[in-house]
Amino acid sequence: MAGSVGASLLLQLGLLVSGVLTARLLGVEGRGYLVLLMLVPLALAPLATLGLPLAVVFEVSRMPLAAKAIARTVARPALAQMVVLVLLHAGALAVLLAQAPDEARRAGAVSLAVGPAILGQHYALAVLQGQGNFRAFNVLRLLPFLLNSLFVAAVFIVGFDDLALLVLVWTVTYGAAAAATAVWARRGLRHQDETRAAPPLRKMLRFGSKALLGSASPVETFRIDQAVVGLFLSPAALGLYAAGLAFTNLPRLVALGVGAVAFPDVAARTDPTAARRAMWRFAGVTLAASSVLVLGLEAVAGWLVTTFFGTSFEDAVPIMQILLVGAPFVAARRVLTDASRGTGLAGVGSAGELASWVVLVPAVAVGASVAGVTGVAFGLTVSATLSALLLAGGVFLAQRREVLPEGAENGATPAASVGVATSPPAREPGPA
Repeated sequence: MAGSVGASLLLQLGLLVSGVLTARLLGVEGRGYLVLLMLVPLALAPLATLGLPLAVVFEVSRMPLAAKAIARTVARPALAQMVVLVLLHAGALAVLLAQAPDEARRAGAVSLAVGPAILGQHYALAVLQGQGNFRAFNVLRLLPFLLNSLFVAAVFIVGFDDLALLVLVWTVTYGAAAAATAVWARRGLRHQDETRAAPPLRKMLRFGSKALLGSASPVETFRIDQAVVGLFLSPAALGLYAAGLAFTNLPRLVALGVGAVAFPDVAARTDPTAARRAMWRFAGVTLAASSVLVLGLEAVAGWLVTTFFGTSFEDAVPIMQILLVGAPFVAARRVLTDASRGTGLAGVGSAGELASWVVLVPAVAVGASVAGVTGVAFGLTVSATLSALLLAGGVFLAQRREVLPEGAENGATPAASVGVATSPPAREPGPA
């Protein structure tokens, strides 16, 4: 877990370097267009997968010797999803860039090639995560962002300020990283038993579809807050919002690191009680650690924004301070969603996420109309807090129903497990 959190911190550093350099190259409006072009494929990729990589992590964690068969089962659906993703990406750009300058439209055309790379890396990383190969998992999930930061630094030194060139750099580096991840994942499957059977694809799709919404938060994945700012306010406002958001990502990225370990760790535990305890322990540690991080960031918010982005981004300081308030709740919610999925509760995170939309959508819309970009930040903070509380309550109630089914209080035997089945299949022993 320490290695996974460390990788998340390096990821934040890579994002910070590329974000600062592109902001200085392109200015507020150009930076806004770059954020828009990057978030579209990143947001659509999880939707196109139908949650199938989540099912890969779950099944490989429980049946590590069947990892090769599981990878083969999802190979053809993954190729079909890549085609769908490119079509969705093209349609979204046609709408979003209809009134954009020619430079932005050229950059959008370049970005169409990045979708299959993003989706392919999702599947390859899922295999590594399920196998518990966290060293390779952490290095390879960092690779596209670190490569992008290096090449952006080179472009900055040369002095090119072309939006399409920066999008091309991002597309090429992501493609290279995805290829490296696929090669490494396949290498780990070479010596596996060919006779092992994989779970049916229908079962995996059912698990993935239930878990999809919980893993694809509208803020973390679909970036509804940034979409509202970009569509209803202005590219300049989106540039300010992205600058304020840059430093608030740290607690969330730490949570992603913890969650990447928590999901397969909890799924691999055959004792349901131990799995539940581990789940709450992961979430509690994340909430405490992210709260400490937020207190430090609040104290130096003004210095961070003006030092790294420049005085032209000064208006991003209050945005950052508001967003930081909800950051610990976002982090705890992320880890609790991942860990509860490991107990077999594929849909509880999705149910909590759906409930939070009832607050998120009107809060962001009203905030944007009343206070502009600052109001969007306030609406997001309110939604993040409520979402975490709803999820914790939902997980507690779902587990209580599984552990104490009807009649248990009258002497009936409690269920032996949590999750989809009454007792989960035992984890296969790994190779000696």
